[in-house]
Amino acid sequence: MINLVIHLFLFSIALASVEYLNQSGSAADLPASCKQIKLAGRSHGNVIYYIRDSNMISYPVYCDMTLGSGGWTLVASIHENKIRNTGGEVFSEPAEYDAVNGALNLKLPVQMKDFKVEWLTMVRRTYNGEIPAPTWKIRKGDRVNLKLVNNLELPQKVLPLNKFRLPNTTNIHTHGLHISGEEPQDNVFVDVGPGQSYNYYYQINEDQPAGTFWYHPHLHGNTLFQVL
Repeated sequence: MINLVIHLFLFSIALASVEYLNQSGSAADLPASCKQIKLAGRSHGNVIYYIRDSNMISYPVYCDMTLGSGGWTLVASIHENKIRNTGGEVFSEPAEYDAVNGALNLKLPVQMKDFKVEWLTMVRRTYNGEIPAPTWKIRKGDRVNLKLVNNLELPQKVLPLNKFRLPNTTNIHTHGLHISGEEPQDNVFVDVGPGQSYNYYYQINEDQPAGTFWYHPHLHGNTLFQVL
């Protein structure tokens, strides 16, 4: 049964490569969409086909023929709408902190920093004065000893709950880690005021699955200011 499935799959790809899966011949002979291929009865499964745009330029797209429309793709949408990267800054690789001998010891200062993107200068609250913030590399069973240092300053707006408030008070919260929600671990009710620091201690569960997770400030009333 396994051999039969493999052979059928290879056969469908071979057929598709002959029809609409190469750039031989004229672009005018190609269909204009995945849907046209499907409606013409020339579908050979969910593979990559060559189609053409209104200017008779051919380009490859992946067609999902299980969909009623023939599965128009992001590649096709980008091509048709002439979407291009028109500006912005080159991506900056974040700093990395790697656990050693089962422990990750790090200090994470929170501070203001000016960032210029083309003509626009923005003031942002950052970790280590960097965007993006550092990457932590840890493993199941590791310990994380984190000193969060708040270098933001007074004065700051003080209002009741459910209002935008305390823009320069902070804390830290993680997503995806199987750790306690009580102090000194991931307690979102911890307040680290301007000029203060707090020592977090995370004990990563022995059954922690692998993944790409994230951390961010989580003080009720100012998360918007600090995450953005």
